[in-house]
Amino acid sequence: MENLKILLEKKQFKKIKEDSTWYKELGKEMTDYFGKNCYWLPFKYPQFKLREKFKAIQGLENKELKYFLGMLNKN
Repeated sequence: MENLKILLEKKQFKKIKEDSTWYKELGKEMTDYFGKNCYWLPFKYPQFKLREKFKAIQGLENKELKYFLGMLNKN
């Protein structure tokens, strides 16, 4: 019974991901900005946190991906 519940949750999660394209757009935008592959970030961090920190780093001089990841992990 628990396995069925887990499978249903995964299927529902997959459907939500397929319906939404925010993660593709944000991944492309961050990849263009940093010059490195950032498509994996929306799968590891919540959307609100990514958008908040991405806006913050755009106003700073230090525009490295490593610094951005530090910002995400700090809070």
